[in-house]
Amino acid sequence: MTAKKRIIKYLKYKDISQYDFSRRTRLSNGYLNSGENVTSANLDAITNIFRDLNLIWVVKGIGPMIIPEDTKQLGYAMEMEENSDNILNEDYLDWTAEDADKKLLNMTPQQLIHLNKAFKIAIRSKDQTIQAKDDIIVTLKEVIAEKENSNKLKDEMILELRQKQSKG
Repeated sequence: MTAKKRIIKYLKYKDISQYDFSRRTRLSNGYLNSGENVTSANLDAITNIFRDLNLIWVVKGIGPMIIPEDTKQLGYAMEMEENSDNILNEDYLDWTAEDADKKLLNMTPQQLIHLNKAFKIAIRSKDQTIQAKDDIIVTLKEVIAEKENSNKLKDEMILELRQKQSKG
């Protein structure tokens, strides 16, 4: 099942129309039915609105669809903490599917919150890296275009000088 199909399943479970989903998340009305991939920015927008939707379940199909109520309250308290450096202590992203099933079933609500937050941080970090690389690519393309224009200008000047020398 794809991430979009899981989101649709969640909406049906919560009795939320796709129109209402689109309006609340500000994603296009046909977004869930389009072939477009789910981006981390869209996942962030979705989980910021639908706070009980388990991001890990959406992305990986692992764990419960709904984050338990006591976990959400704990999550709010944790967001208010100033020091959240320990969120990424365990490298969740290297789990295999077999490991994940076993580990998620044994996790406490607090650990699930840490995991959910770790995924969000990792996704934001990847997005920032991608954006930085995209900016570098744009800059390099501009430099290449300038160099090509400069080379064309030099070639034109050389051709003009040769023509003058051959006439003179």
